[in-house]
Amino acid sequence: MDKDDELPWLSYRPFGNLVGNLTELIVKEQNWQPMIDVVWNNRQVNDCSGKNVNKRDFMRSWTHSRTAQHISIEEVLETGVKLDGERLFEIAEPRGKFESQVLSELHMEQFKSRLREQDKQILQMWYEGYSLKEIAIQVGFKTPCAVG
Repeated sequence: MDKDDELPWLSYRPFGNLVGNLTELIVKEQNWQPMIDVVWNNRQVNDCSGKNVNKRDFMRSWTHSRTAQHISIEEVLETGVKLDGERLFEIAEPRGKFESQVLSELHMEQFKSRLREQDKQILQMWYEGYSLKEIAIQVGFKTPCAVG
């Protein structure tokens, strides 16, 4: 497809209208207008010129640096990321969630072992999503506030 070819489902003008309308909606939805106004009011001629030395140097340093430390994915997975002796973030141990789940289940079993049978039934029904009225009927409570 050439750059001059039009898409069969949308010609140039409706496509421009679509992009324009979407841009307005996104700016409004994300509340970007105050930020756009500040940038517009503080713009410099050099910002729009391709000959700005500062911009060119910034873009060069952004994409390439002779002193940047390269980090392998394997190193990140094994040790996390450290730059200049500081840990940037830690990757959660995959077994950690499983271990905490098992410990939670063990604590729950210990707690349930101390309950009477009726209390266990109430707890189980509450966990399964039954309403208080349904639990009261099933367990056999006859108080007006529970059944009413």
